[in-house]
Amino acid sequence: MDENEPDADLRERSLEKQTGEKFWAIFDENAFNGEMQILPKFTAHQLRQEAKNGKFLWCADSIEDLANLIGIDGESLAKTVAEFNESVANQQDKQFRRKHLENSIKQPPFYALLTYAASLISFGGLAINDNFQVIDKTDQPIPNLYAIGEIIGAGATTGNAFCSGMLVTPALSFGRILGRSLSFHSNR
Repeated sequence: MDENEPDADLRERSLEKQTGEKFWAIFDENAFNGEMQILPKFTAHQLRQEAKNGKFLWCADSIEDLANLIGIDGESLAKTVAEFNESVANQQDKQFRRKHLENSIKQPPFYALLTYAASLISFGGLAINDNFQVIDKTDQPIPNLYAIGEIIGAGATTGNAFCSGMLVTPALSFGRILGRSLSFHSNR
């Protein structure tokens, strides 16, 4: 996929298809010389040191050696990098339709940054009824127990979509509705 894909849902679904829900960001020495910020909290010097440690970043003088260090097929990675470089040279990517084609991967040493998927939300949560009352296994409300926000799970308000930040509005809205409802009932 295009690494700069703006659709978070598409990016997350593509990552789910990756073995182990991880991917490698491959770049070269030139990445340290431009304005590109690879990892915001690390200087170029710190990243070069981390590459020597081989915990989340690796470094090698050839693409094939880099592939061997990270446990992937060297021939396939070399082919992928060559195709990417050709796309940069032609300013056209027919396979992934990338629009950002500014930096080729040619200047050794080459780096591989390991990136894993991260879970920020859960689609499951407490079961509630239409009055925001937490319900038990028999669908009966538990007295004086209400739930709003992330505790009811993202699936309750967003379905099966990855929408970063989309739990705040329902939490505020439903919280207000619940608060007004409880206030109304307590004043009776």
